[in-house]
Amino acid sequence: MLFRSTKGTGTKYVLVYVVGGGGGGSWGGGGAGGTAIGFLDVSAISSVTVTVGSAGSGGSSGSSSGSAGGTSSFGSYYYGYGGSGGSGTLTTGGAGGSASGGFTNVDGQSGSDTITLSSSGTTAGIGGSSLFGFGGFPMTSAVSNGKGYGAGGGGRGSGAAGSGTAGLVIVYEFA
Repeated sequence: MLFRSTKGTGTKYVLVYVVGGGGGGSWGGGGAGGTAIGFLDVSAISSVTVTVGSAGSGGSSGSSSGSAGGTSSFGSYYYGYGGSGGSGTLTTGGAGGSASGGFTNVDGQSGSDTITLSSSGTTAGIGGSSLFGFGGFPMTSAVSNGKGYGAGGGGRGSGAAGSGTAGLVIVYEFA
């Protein structure tokens, strides 16, 4: 989603949180989006384009990978990159997204890989968590989407896996 943010009268500074979208799960869990946190002097800036990253879709079957979450941004100042989708190859969770531009940049948690238990078969991966959301759980007979913002979808051994959640941009204004 694309927005235009215009500052309020008297605003001199903004505190911004930018979170990328979470990746969709497959066998492996989807990765969470990265988070950039920044403080910016906006005295000479009248408006900024704000982009909120989309959620990654879960793989449609155990062999199809989940899609990556989208990038969120606050103008050209702060970026939260989306998490990668979980792999459909039975092994790998999606990598967590990175972040840039902030005074603090936090990588999203990677989705977990599958776990093979010798007596019980294989367990799908858990979706990665972000600063604003929790990853989906591994399921065998249901879909477990991420919860909150920027979280990865849970893996599923057969059938459709969980989707990630959309990113987030929060802007606090200060006079």
